[in-house]
Amino acid sequence: MTWTDGRPRDTDADRSGDAHDWGRQLRVCALVVLLIASPAVASMAVAAPPAPPATYYGSVTVDGEAAPANLTVTAVVDGEVEDSLQTAADGSLGGPGSFDEKLTVNASDGDTVVFEVGDKTAGNVTYESGDDRKVELSVTDSGPPAVEAGADVTARVGESVQFDGTASDDLAVDSTSWAFGDGTTATGESASHAYSSAGTYTVTVTATDVVGKQAADTLTVTVEEPTPTPTPTPTPTETPTTPTPTETPTTPTPTPTLTPTPNATETPGGGGGGGGGGGGGGNPVPPAAVYDVADTGPRSATVSVESALADRSVSMVLPRVAGDNVSASEVGFSLSEDDAAFEFRVSVPADRPDAVSDLSSAEPVGFVRVEPEGITDEKIERGTFRLDVSRQAVNAAGGSPADVTVYRYHDGEWQPLDTRFTGASYVVQSPGFSVFAVAVQQTDSPTATPTPTPTATPTQTTATDGDTPTETTTTTSPGFEALAALLALLSAALLLRRRR
Repeated sequence: MTWTDGRPRDTDADRSGDAHDWGRQLRVCALVVLLIASPAVASMAVAAPPAPPATYYGSVTVDGEAAPANLTVTAVVDGEVEDSLQTAADGSLGGPGSFDEKLTVNASDGDTVVFEVGDKTAGNVTYESGDDRKVELSVTDSGPPAVEAGADVTARVGESVQFDGTASDDLAVDSTSWAFGDGTTATGESASHAYSSAGTYTVTVTATDVVGKQAADTLTVTVEEPTPTPTPTPTPTETPTTPTPTETPTTPTPTPTLTPTPNATETPGGGGGGGGGGGGGGNPVPPAAVYDVADTGPRSATVSVESALADRSVSMVLPRVAGDNVSASEVGFSLSEDDAAFEFRVSVPADRPDAVSDLSSAEPVGFVRVEPEGITDEKIERGTFRLDVSRQAVNAAGGSPADVTVYRYHDGEWQPLDTRFTGASYVVQSPGFSVFAVAVQQTDSPTATPTPTPTATPTQTTATDGDTPTETTTTTSPGFEALAALLALLSAALLLRRRR
């Protein structure tokens, strides 16, 4: 059969054959899909959910008593740590509740789970997946900790000493503490400390384990005097002077008080005098002084001296004693005779103390007060101290570091002292202690008087008696000579006319 346009027309038989072909193709596609998907389906059927871990909780005893708080229990399987948990104050380890902490272990069924406390085994169980088991653990403490303080140490006053102790215990070390022998303490296996006085100190380190058993060890610290600060000796090079061929300035110095006042006590006398007994037989040399330095506030410190020997220089490092422009870092003294039990307070007042008068010869930038108690000025052969002065304050006062001089208030007046600038601070020597003013010298240079500039002043013609005229200089106005010449010509013309 054909259409009217000549195309062949499908018959029912043709359509039946086509449907048969489509059905066969669909069956083939379905078979292919099943072949591809069957491994995945099989694997899904074989795969099983992972086994849940086991959890453990319970209690711990040490020597039959409930374990202290923070004792660490570790769960170990085949030498590998699975989990750890700390005990509570009543010795309990976690709890049975769903939200309580527990030891969680992932292992294979039948494995042995070992519970360790420190270096000791507290118990073990056989692992079962999904197990939530209560365990009763116990250990025995073999004894106190082992502790070592370290080697003996030698240091100087004010120098920080580092202490590193070691402590161990079969269970656990709970704490480590230090006692430095001077009334101060610290905690931790490592600590540092600086001594304020020379002497020999026994340092004790104590270790305490988790059940309260203690052990201690000691070491000795020998504290020596600080390295002596060189005492300034008045020399021409140390005294600021104007460059001159000789030591005596040929030009007036603005501040003659900068030259140290001659004083036999300002130069340490006989520094080697103690060496005469060199072959004596090993008698120890007693310390120059036994003292203690206490910080008594942001602007003051107190030095308490238990004993001091005559003719021995003592220098002490101060805690921070600082004011706005001036701070004192060291103080020292030398006595004319042995003395015991005295003290002095070093302070930096904010303003000039009321008991002293104004300093008129220099501009103060700060004050220092040293107040001795229990000792008189007669016994103090020499006092020394080191000061730091604000460079900005010196500049604001119109000076330079070389212009700074320290004055001592004594007998109702200010007296200049030997003041040496070291490049960073000032070393000062004084015959005693009192109130001190740190001041900038006011330069007494002659005021520059302006040289008057000569002005054009008309010079008066001076008439002199006698036959010989005196040569003078007459100042005239511009054009005067021409006018005079013109008048002379007119006069001559008139005279000639009259004669005619």
